[in-house]
Amino acid sequence: MALPTTSHVVLGMLSFGPMSGYELTQFVAKSVANFWPISKSQVYGELARLAELGLVKSTAVEQEKLPDKRTYELTGQGEQALDEWLSSPKMEADRQRSEFLVRIFFGHRLSRLQLLDLLDRYAQGAAQCRQELQAVVESLGQSPHSQYARATALLGVRVAEAVVAWAEEIRPELEKSRARRGARR
Repeated sequence: MALPTTSHVVLGMLSFGPMSGYELTQFVAKSVANFWPISKSQVYGELARLAELGLVKSTAVEQEKLPDKRTYELTGQGEQALDEWLSSPKMEADRQRSEFLVRIFFGHRLSRLQLLDLLDRYAQGAAQCRQELQAVVESLGQSPHSQYARATALLGVRVAEAVVAWAEEIRPELEKSRARRGARR
């Protein structure tokens, strides 16, 4: 069965245990949303689709002081679909959407100061992200069962470090490039 990655992400999140749609949305926001964002409406849409396909089942849960809720859990068929996807050699190439890179690509339209400000703000954002993710890596290092989550956070740290290094490397070239173009106009 060919399901999109988002469906498999929802199955994977439920592999940690039964959750309501709200709980799943919160768990996604604190974890995989850093590299695979899923909106609240997508979560609920996927839960409905996966239930219809027999990959998850839902249970109504009565609560005393809160409204009743519906929890979802993997079925045997859902576990099998997740495991097959995880072990499949086929994987889409990573592609990222980056407004920053689009702006840099059209940097010839910016003044030298605008271009350098854009670069500096991006590098500062990456440095801040690196600090935040490093704190996550350190906190996950204290838990013996978090090596997989720690591995994803550590990649985020390394990517942020690479962005900062790239910005430092490219800055002199962009300064010179803009100065030459500015002189020719």
